[in-house]
Amino acid sequence: MSLKPELVTKAIAEAKSTSARRRFEQSIDLVVTFRDIDIKKPENKFSLTVTLPHAIPNKLNKICMIASGSMVLSARDAGVDLVQPNADLKPIVDRYRRSVRIKIKDQPQVMARVGSEAMNEKELVENINAVLEEIFKKVSPEKVRAIYVKLTMGSPIKLTLSQ
Repeated sequence: MSLKPELVTKAIAEAKSTSARRRFEQSIDLVVTFRDIDIKKPENKFSLTVTLPHAIPNKLNKICMIASGSMVLSARDAGVDLVQPNADLKPIVDRYRRSVRIKIKDQPQVMARVGSEAMNEKELVENINAVLEEIFKKVSPEKVRAIYVKLTMGSPIKLTLSQ
């Protein structure tokens, strides 16, 4: 189950047009609220790392690594994050740089940065659908109350879930 690309594109365009111009490049955020989920129960909480199909420009994740010897040199060359013994670091670093963390904390909702104003709508739609796909693996779509797209300092635009 996913959102229709034309509905997401329309919502992104509306969010961009209703938001005031800022002196910085705003991020585009996805907010998913849930119903009938008791977040006090541990089985209802989840934490996911989703690798986005398209990296967010100028907002790459920082990566930390603890290593010694020649692994330090190859990690520096790759711009490191996480190191596994005898692993090729470039694909690992690329994957983690494009990842976002999704976690239910103290409210029945999750928020994730899925792009920026500079990205085109097709890339944003693919990132949004990748995040929703992972969320729907943990929570059934019937438990989703609403899905919103918003700019960092803009008002949220509600999306409808297609059947």
